[in-house]
This record gives sequence, C-alpha cells and structure tokens, in this order.
Amino acid sequence: MIIRFFGGFAFQLLYIQSTEIIPTTMRQLGVGSCTVAIRVGSVIAPFIREFSEWTHPAASMAMFGALMTFDAMLICLLPETKGVEIPDTLQEAAKIGNKQNETTEC
Repeated sequence: MIIRFFGGFAFQLLYIQSTEIIPTTMRQLGVGSCTVAIRVGSVIAPFIREFSEWTHPAASMAMFGALMTFDAMLICLLPETKGVEIPDTLQEAAKIGNKQNETTEC
C-alpha cells in the first residue's frame, strides 16, 4: 500500500512540476512525453521483477540498480537553474543551456 501511495504521489508530482519547469510553448509535448515514460516504466517493471525467476534472484535488482545509476548520470547533463528565472519560451530555455557553469555539483 505504501508503494502505491508513493507511485501515485510521483505521478501527481509530474503534473505539478512539469507545468512549472517546461516552457509554455512546449508544455503539452513535455507533459505527454513524461506521462508516456511513466506508463512504459510501469508496464516494464513487473517483467523485470519476473526476470529473477528465470535467472539469479539478484539479476532484477542489478538491472534496477543499473537503470537508476544511468538515470543519475543523465541528471548531471541538465543545466544549473539555481537563481535563474524559469523560461517561458524555447529561446529562453536554450540560453540557460548555453550559460551552463563549468563547475557542476555532480
């Protein structure tokens, strides 16, 4: 029950955060893409868990761990936006990406 709560919370958080961080002109495409990614992940997750029945029980845990590590590395590619106004257009968002600092926290 706790897992379902946090899963539902994450899905609702998508709608709250994406309307704030995605530029207005791309909001529909951004929210739709995030929703598709969540739905694909929720369809694939049970199959990865069942994968441990055919292989070593730690195989599915290793697969989830590898995916989370890969996602953490992708986050390091995002530009720093601390203290920067949230963009309203794609041109403003591109400027944020171009002004990325040499030092990152990752």
